[in-house]
Amino acid sequence: MVTLSRKKTVDFQVDKADNRGMHKFLKLAFDLAKSHEFDKSMDYFHCAVIAKGGKVLSVGYNSRGYNPLVEQYKIQEHTCTIHAEIAAILAKRKKTRFEGSKIYVVRIRSNGTVAMSRPCQMCQHVLYNYGVKRAYFSTDEFPFVGRMKVDNPAANE
Repeated sequence: MVTLSRKKTVDFQVDKADNRGMHKFLKLAFDLAKSHEFDKSMDYFHCAVIAKGGKVLSVGYNSRGYNPLVEQYKIQEHTCTIHAEIAAILAKRKKTRFEGSKIYVVRIRSNGTVAMSRPCQMCQHVLYNYGVKRAYFSTDEFPFVGRMKVDNPAANE
């Protein structure tokens, strides 16, 4: 298990004014990332939580490896990791409908600090095709939360 530094940790506070539960699921992703057993050779640890209607549909973590879905959507050659967003889709794609859901992604550096985790173009493409509508993600600057609508990335090329 990778031990994360506790020097500069961020606590995503649950905002009672946010009835969409955005911070609740970001905090969950953060807590899951802190406690997950990641590959020690990785510099960053990502956790993605997909939720809809206040309920968690799926959870995924980044890892080294190969999956045909990554091969199908990859933007650049030599993609040798499965991103947390894709892992969350893969975990439940045969049993779960993701249409209208939201994804919450947190990235923690090996020293325990929070970093930018905006979904990359490949992940945006996968999320769009599976019906995920919004992405909330950690950033490395206060307030440590970013958000975006998941659009068709092919339309922006």
